[in-house]
Amino acid sequence: MERPVECVLVANEDNGISHNGTTLAAFVAGAANIGELGIFNADTHTAVLGAALPTRHYYAVKVAAGEIRKSPTFNSAPTYLASAQGAPGVPDQCSIGNFTGDCETEYILKVRFESEKIFQTYGYQDLVKTYSYVTRCCSDACGCPDGAAWDVALGITKAINDDKENYLHNQTEYLTGARALVSATPVAADDFDNNVTIQFGSNVITTAGGWDHSAGQAQDGTLAVGDFIRISQSAGGTVAVSDSVFRVEAISGTTATLDRSVSAASRTGTGGANTDFEVIVAATAEALADSAWSIAMAGGAHATPAVGAFSPIAGVFNDNRVAINIGLLGGFDCNGTVSCTPGSAPRGQAWQISQLELKFGKNAIGAGNRPSPYRTPFPLSQLRDNESLTDSSKEYYVLSVTYADGHESANTVVKSPYVVRLCIDDETTGATKTYEETVAVFGNGWNGISINSDGVIAQL
Repeated sequence: MERPVECVLVANEDNGISHNGTTLAAFVAGAANIGELGIFNADTHTAVLGAALPTRHYYAVKVAAGEIRKSPTFNSAPTYLASAQGAPGVPDQCSIGNFTGDCETEYILKVRFESEKIFQTYGYQDLVKTYSYVTRCCSDACGCPDGAAWDVALGITKAINDDKENYLHNQTEYLTGARALVSATPVAADDFDNNVTIQFGSNVITTAGGWDHSAGQAQDGTLAVGDFIRISQSAGGTVAVSDSVFRVEAISGTTATLDRSVSAASRTGTGGANTDFEVIVAATAEALADSAWSIAMAGGAHATPAVGAFSPIAGVFNDNRVAINIGLLGGFDCNGTVSCTPGSAPRGQAWQISQLELKFGKNAIGAGNRPSPYRTPFPLSQLRDNESLTDSSKEYYVLSVTYADGHESANTVVKSPYVVRLCIDDETTGATKTYEETVAVFGNGWNGISINSDGVIAQL
């Protein structure tokens, strides 16, 4: 059973904890910056730094001029649980490969999606989606005379991206994203001679002049129907094997139609001066081995609550990712493999810290200080003005400091365990001074007794 959290303190200043010997009055008056953390001797009300923790101590954060937020006084030796460095989390990354393309054959992916939110919504019922594509016919007019893995890769990717719950349609709440890839690096043009414009979510690209590409290169020529274009995910990026490949289905003047909508960032590539685009002529692409083609899928994400607003997803604090499990059916039965790299949970994100404040803060839900939810107006939707100290631009370390508060009950001293959460700015551009100095104080012990660290793990 989780121990009760007494309070949550958010420190946004990373200049370290207040210097040893600074009084609380001076700390509040101006010695400390807003957002700075201090650790104080509860008997002398002076800050400690470098020395061991005194027998009685407390933590304080300066929240405004002349105002602090502080923890209860620790009358016993604490233990602490340190979190790992803040990170946004990485979704599952899966690849479907080693398949061949047969003509006029249905290829099917059956994908099961899992997440905390999905479990709450569906219970014991799985959320499963099926994506299928029937490959082109075998006549020359179909552009696929012998069957092709590229046709399978492009067709399945389009089926996934056409799903309205895909990243292409909603970038804050989606189940998955997919890209058709070619692992080979053929001799290819690395740019168009004229400016080319792409728009996220559109399958039409335009040129400011003509469709000539890379004068002087081995594949110097003019874009034609059936050619392939590899597009970097971000503007100004250099195309790589992890970037999606599209097929040109039609050309009319200064516009070209691709086989599916573009999920890369909108931009105009300057002709002859960047590496955003790579043209792979049809003859080169279609001659590649089937094994060169693959489909990349990544797990999705649920929308995260705004800082200072209570999540409508009750109890979802630590993970907004969607995990994916892929099954192969249809034409994939004879060949095709799936390999996945597990993702990692987000930690120390601003929205997570804000949720901790909402649940365990000064006027938090369940803390006994808010009015009844049966009163009007409904009081539980968000933190009030100046109640949230979380900075939405930061990531945080989270130190869970546990102590036993002793009190007498029926002539017996009862030890009630409590937890104080210290959420400390994870300074990604420099030294993590406040976090390091806080851990150093713990390491110096408590009144001559070594403080026990339960380990450095990711926990909120």
